[in-house]
Amino acid sequence: MLIVPENSERLENSVFAILSSANRENLPVLYPGPCDLLDTTSPTWFKFLIDLSLVIPTILAEGWVHAWPTYCDIPDHFKERWFLQLARTNTWDRRHHLTVWRNFNLVARSLFRCQMRHLRWTWSEGCEKPTWMLTSVWLDLCHMFEESGPDNFGS
Repeated sequence: MLIVPENSERLENSVFAILSSANRENLPVLYPGPCDLLDTTSPTWFKFLIDLSLVIPTILAEGWVHAWPTYCDIPDHFKERWFLQLARTNTWDRRHHLTVWRNFNLVARSLFRCQMRHLRWTWSEGCEKPTWMLTSVWLDLCHMFEESGPDNFGS
């Protein structure tokens, strides 16, 4: 499976409809950099926006409805739904749509991996499930951790 899913026309149309809706002038603006020469293949510009370091983990936590072992195992329609949440709380120039889509997925994968490692540590220490996680998902993760042996989750 791909880390960054293909950009579907349906997703692009939905994002563009959100980006062109009214009353978005006060939302944080995502942009790849001060000029067109910036390397937009790197998620660096995306990672260091403080608001996003809070927004993306929240989006992931709210959307964690299944015990996925890795970000690549998450079905594309979930990633698209999470990206639409990002579009509702931030804005960007439509020309940068593919860059934002790609970097959102790269950063989300990194954060998912960190969350999974923390969840595995929480389980191994015998701690309670996180308050934000559904009990059924936590139990599925615990079962997956028990079966896995060595730490190999969150890639």
